[in-house]
Amino acid sequence: MIKLSLSLIAAFSVGAATAASAESPSAGFKMIYDPFKDRGVEVTSPADPDNAKQVRAGAALYLENCAECHGGALEGAENWQDSQDDGTYLPPAHDDTGHTWHHSDKVLFDYVKLGGEELFKDYPDIVSNMPGFGDVLSDTDIWAIYAYIKSSWSPESREWQAGASRLDPLPDAYIPGAVGGSQSTVGE
Repeated sequence: MIKLSLSLIAAFSVGAATAASAESPSAGFKMIYDPFKDRGVEVTSPADPDNAKQVRAGAALYLENCAECHGGALEGAENWQDSQDDGTYLPPAHDDTGHTWHHSDKVLFDYVKLGGEELFKDYPDIVSNMPGFGDVLSDTDIWAIYAYIKSSWSPESREWQAGASRLDPLPDAYIPGAVGGSQSTVGE
């Protein structure tokens, strides 16, 4: 299995952000290089934005657990792009105007489950106030929330995010129903 460092994923994400137009982060962006796309590396995300049942469950979970900080319409906090005095950022948007779609399923899942402090403990230059929800949300709940979030993205943003996920694949333990994976009932 190919593993990439978090810093490489971040650099990959920054490249996408700078390649996108200022009007809409995904407008006009086209991934020009994906080394795994034509090599039979398939990404099947546990967060399926086309699964209406999972998206509905995710919407309810999002409103209950995420909307207070990230906004009821996925819009993020006001001025979320601006650094605060302590080096942190306010909760970002999760729609196409944000940067959630720049990250792999693995990074997104870990961020919610572990929280920013734990996820970035080996990266002292990254400061995050994102709490971990692993003791509040099941793995299935986290994937449902991401299905809801992904359902708001443009086809270009979904394509980009699938490419990021091919570069940073999920371990089997993250995939509901896989050997060693979490069990799923949402969307079945």
